[in-house]
Amino acid sequence: MPKERVTQAELARELGVTPQAVHKAVRAGRLTPGPDGKFDLYSAMAAFRASGGGHGAHTGRFGGRRPAEFGQDGGSNGVADGTAGASEGYYRGRAVRETYRAKMARIEFERATGLLVAAAEVRRATFEAFRAVRDALEAIPERLNARLAAESDPAVAREILRAELRKVLADLSSYAARQAGLEHWSG
Repeated sequence: MPKERVTQAELARELGVTPQAVHKAVRAGRLTPGPDGKFDLYSAMAAFRASGGGHGAHTGRFGGRRPAEFGQDGGSNGVADGTAGASEGYYRGRAVRETYRAKMARIEFERATGLLVAAAEVRRATFEAFRAVRDALEAIPERLNARLAAESDPAVAREILRAELRKVLADLSSYAARQAGLEHWSG
């Protein structure tokens, strides 16, 4: 079996102890890293536990088993049969599923409270708003043609046109405010 080289932090994670506990064992001479600064996983685990550093509950990848239990003994330790990372995959999959469920719950909450609306609904409302603008602006000449034709003073004609545009735009603003649920809005 090839030797697995791990960093101090990875060794601590495998042993189920804090990185400080591994560092303390290195300082005390109970563990010795290789020239590359890494540890042989199995030797370091055996040395750590043999030196009394492993007296607590271990939650590392090997579930607290001693390195002597590793190997190709046909046991269900997961090393020889390649299933050592199976539980890791389970927890990763579970985390992905829970994240997805949380996101879906947030979407449903925002939809229920009106913070989130369907894109099709937004497109329909936008289309209706622009159609209302178009219709209101196209109706101005029909309403004003006789008054403007009868007016000989360009300044008065311009003022009639401005007043009508202001009225149409104010009506459109009120319409938009009602559609958005802002009945008391004054623009």
